[in-house]
Amino acid sequence: MSTASLTLIIAGAIMLGLSIDIILRGTRKLNIAASVFIGLFALVIASEGIKGYLLSVARVGLASGFIRAEFAFIILLASSFYLFTNHFPRGEYWKIKRGFMYSLIAMSAVFVVVSILGLDRSSASYVMVFDNGMYVPEVMIEYNFLHYIMAAYIGGIAFYSLYLIVAKAKRVRLIYQKQQIRYFLTAAGIFGTLFFLTQLFRNEFPPTLKYIMLATGGVIFASITFYSIIVYRFGSLRKTVSRVGSEFAVSLILLVPVVSVLFMVRSWLADLSPPLFFLLITPSVAVVFRIVELAYMLVKQILGSHPVSEDMTERIINRLWNARNYEELAFRTVTLLEEQIECGNADFLIYNEKEKVFKVEFSSMDNHFNIPGDEPLFQQFEKDAVFYHRDVVNIDPRYLFIKDNAEKYFAAHQIQILVPIFYESEIPALIHISQKLDENSYTNPELGIIRKIAKIVTIAMNNMILFQKEENAKSTLRDLNLAMQIQDSIFQHDVPKFAKLDVHMFQQPAKWVSGDYYMIEKTPDDGAGMIIADVSGKGIPAALVAMVIHTVVKTQEFTKTSVGSIVKKINEVMTLNQSMSGFTRISSFATLFCGYIDCGTSTLYYNNAGHMPMLIFDRVKSRFDYLPPNAKPVGLFPEFEYPTSVKKLSRNKILVLFSDGITEAINRKDEEFGQERLEAVIRENEGKAAREISSRIIDELTEFSEGREQFDDITLMVIKL
Repeated sequence: MSTASLTLIIAGAIMLGLSIDIILRGTRKLNIAASVFIGLFALVIASEGIKGYLLSVARVGLASGFIRAEFAFIILLASSFYLFTNHFPRGEYWKIKRGFMYSLIAMSAVFVVVSILGLDRSSASYVMVFDNGMYVPEVMIEYNFLHYIMAAYIGGIAFYSLYLIVAKAKRVRLIYQKQQIRYFLTAAGIFGTLFFLTQLFRNEFPPTLKYIMLATGGVIFASITFYSIIVYRFGSLRKTVSRVGSEFAVSLILLVPVVSVLFMVRSWLADLSPPLFFLLITPSVAVVFRIVELAYMLVKQILGSHPVSEDMTERIINRLWNARNYEELAFRTVTLLEEQIECGNADFLIYNEKEKVFKVEFSSMDNHFNIPGDEPLFQQFEKDAVFYHRDVVNIDPRYLFIKDNAEKYFAAHQIQILVPIFYESEIPALIHISQKLDENSYTNPELGIIRKIAKIVTIAMNNMILFQKEENAKSTLRDLNLAMQIQDSIFQHDVPKFAKLDVHMFQQPAKWVSGDYYMIEKTPDDGAGMIIADVSGKGIPAALVAMVIHTVVKTQEFTKTSVGSIVKKINEVMTLNQSMSGFTRISSFATLFCGYIDCGTSTLYYNNAGHMPMLIFDRVKSRFDYLPPNAKPVGLFPEFEYPTSVKKLSRNKILVLFSDGITEAINRKDEEFGQERLEAVIRENEGKAAREISSRIIDELTEFSEGREQFDDITLMVIKL
């Protein structure tokens, strides 16, 4: 098999694996449409490679069959592209007229049948080459009128679908939706450019180069589309690419022994040289193994035997706790439910105090309705019940007193699960969850996910309500001033002097008081103990938790063996009044980084409890190192252990700790400041003192924000060795 043909086949296999992976991650409409679209794209690419191979071995008859199949796949690809664009980006839907859809299906079916039965393409652009370098021309098949009609149909559908995406780019409001469209159009542009070049210079380019360009463009397009479908926030693209690359590298290393065995019996496989054999076969086997693994996972998911991930709580927190308002919280909650439990529909309703009704804030089916606030069922809710399951309510004697009202409510709104969100004794929000898409019952792991989501939504909702009450109540102005003075009195203003360290700290609350906390102190052995914390929520509740953290820290001593115990003590105090559900009654938790620098041995002992990674810039090597989280946030799990990790340091290092108020600051274009900009400022000012580096970071952040209101607390600690 020639190198060019094998390249296309490998590319098709990789793209097929991505299409399977998309549907494994969720069976919502967008995932299904994207999986079909990329899967058909993979078949087109692979068919091109198989056809080329058949021509290289003079199997013209089989090659002609693959020409027909490939054209049929292209017809289906154009139709699937239209369906894909109707659901892309996530959260947007373009209504399809039934008549147009039926016409599209009928025309596609007719064209596919005609293509399979005998419609071929002219092969003037399909010239294949043998391994020994001899060109073999493909049999020429003339175009006909029907072919031009079908080509016009394919082009028309493709350009109209592309127009739909461009039109949506102007109407979407959320940052991640704009990024999804931008990523997809970039990927389409890359593939389109490579494809155009292969057609423009088809007589000048060697066949091998042409096939490699198509394979590369196809894999890039499928990979970026895959990434834009499964990821909501795009700040971690570099980390994601790095992780995927490392995983693939490990797979290659593990497959070397297998490939070595195949090489020893290669005589019956092909007459390939050793370098070419390892170059081509090793990635091929890796791709096959990955596809088999994905297929196995897909079967397990279909059978309903997939377990809930141990990190599900962290993923839910990451998606929900940073929501800035009710609208964003509703959107994130509904999309998360659709993704994780595959429900047919979910509605998030907010209570309107003025009209005394619950209104749909966001719905996956775009529902719009009101529910009176005096609904009898709501008066019977128990605060300890996380949700009400229709099947359980109808058979469990504990719910006998609400059974009749509950069944009427479930039937009227066609839902399976009702989640009341409590704030003290009030119900500010409701979540409706319908049946699953496959109409099966919800499994225990899925009910566990619903329970976790309900808890996190309750925390987020309570914090928003508390913050809103602070903002709206004029009578709290005096209390806020007092709280600000009290908090200012406990925060550190004077930085200790260290013999071997240059330290500067900065903090700027978003509102009156800060939910961030920081401290650095000099130990008797001239070491440096430090802590930076970011409490969930804003305003007085978050500030109170920050004061709790301050109180605990001031009672502890920083040593190389006490870092983990300090974080554990903070967690014990914050979870002291927890209920059986495992979530704190004060409706808050915190991420924090606690560390101790032994200046004598230049060693950092640390624990990162779900906080932003510490940045370590090596001035000699001009590169960054990162200390990511090695434990869960404090305030969630009462008996969680917090280990102490060790990092060896050296001279000419710059350590930077910060809160997400820096990286998630946005400008008037809704763009985030991001970690890359932060790293760029550090790199540009590496030769300056810690105070100057800190000042430059804040200046750049201020200039970037363009006067937009600060929505989160900003905390920064720069340590220069």
